[in-house]
Amino acid sequence: MENPAEFEKLTPAGIRQIYMDVSNGTAKASDVKRVLDVFCHPEGKDGRAYQEALKFLQRRLTVFIRDNIPLEKALGLVKRQGRPEADGEIPRNMAAAILRMRLAGRSHQDALAAVSKKFGWGESSVGDAWRVYKMDAVLMLRLERANGSIPWSNQEIERLCKIFKDDKWFVKPGESPTV
Repeated sequence: MENPAEFEKLTPAGIRQIYMDVSNGTAKASDVKRVLDVFCHPEGKDGRAYQEALKFLQRRLTVFIRDNIPLEKALGLVKRQGRPEADGEIPRNMAAAILRMRLAGRSHQDALAAVSKKFGWGESSVGDAWRVYKMDAVLMLRLERANGSIPWSNQEIERLCKIFKDDKWFVKPGESPTV
């Protein structure tokens, strides 16, 4: 365990993102270990996170059995071989990671620094990704929430409204756009 405090912060949405990263072959082994930690040590953790960790393992073990691939690969502990991701996918994922951190209460600058470290890109490049793909980040998180039927908390809605107060395209969760 690199940082035990980080294991406590894994949310259901974060687990779903790691699942998508595993499916895309872009997950870090340390992130997969975080999910396994939630599964193996559920005491004191969010029950919804445990349920997501259980789903994660069920889905990945199904891939292991159905596709007859090594367990390490099915769990995302082995990097996928082949060409790199298509242009835009990494910056979109960076923007979504920034938004997740902002919704968890981190400052914009702190989120930029953390995402820069996680993806190995400079902070200015991560900032550019945020500016270009922040709408995609909102859509990604809304889709994650819809798929798992996890509602936005009042605090998250307030943070979203504050983050996107100057963006005319932003529609508060639970409201319809006005035409």
